Amino acid sequence: MDPKSIEEHNVIERYVTGRLSDDEAARFEEYFLEHPECAVQVQLAQRLQRGLEAVAAREVVQTAVATSMGSRFLRSRAAIFLPLLLVAVALLPLFLYQRIGQLEEDLAATQHPRVNTPIFELTAFRSAEINATPPHLLTLSAEPEWIVLALALSERELPAYDAELRSASKGSLWQASDLRPDPLGRLVITVPSTLLPPGDYEFEVEGVTGTGTTVPAGRFAMRVDTAP
Repeated sequence: MDPKSIEEHNVIERYVTGRLSDDEAARFEEYFLEHPECAVQVQLAQRLQRGLEAVAAREVVQTAVATSMGSRFLRSRAAIFLPLLLVAVALLPLFLYQRIGQLEEDLAATQHPRVNTPIFELTAFRSAEINATPPHLLTLSAEPEWIVLALALSERELPAYDAELRSASKGSLWQASDLRPDPLGRLVITVPSTLLPPGDYEFEVEGVTGTGTTVPAGRFAMRVDTAP
């Protein structure tokens, strides 16, 4: 999977509208979690899709309100609230179309290079040290952003790796398989900062041998805090 094939086959649009098969969706999710520019486009496309769905819902409300005008509801005491409802329905399209326009601008902006993306180098802890050694401290901006986690593997010669991110309070947050290291022997993973509210986390990585068995390749503890 590459940017050209994603664009040619409208993969992002098909993903956010649920038109990919389970297999295709799983492969695409693995891809965009490793490619921040694609992940940003997915996030914005999802927000745009929600906006379009809201516009459709508004049309349904308008139809329902128009139909109800001839019902007994107009003869009840509740009819005094109908003008307020009609005003709210009339103003809703303006807000939604403005919001969709902003999302489309944001989506277009993802085509441009991103600078100063926070990168955190994480080294593995031995099992005996995992609770005794202070974890890596990640101080993140209070504003949502994308961050890069570079996990230095203890076993670097294996063909593929499985990784799982766990929260001390919520358990498993994310897992992926068949990951490939970069030339420096690191797994480089891009995640949205919204996935990591303040707290303690651990990455566990296992290497997959040529015969399909797994071996430990590193545990990475980190504590996330928010910049003042």
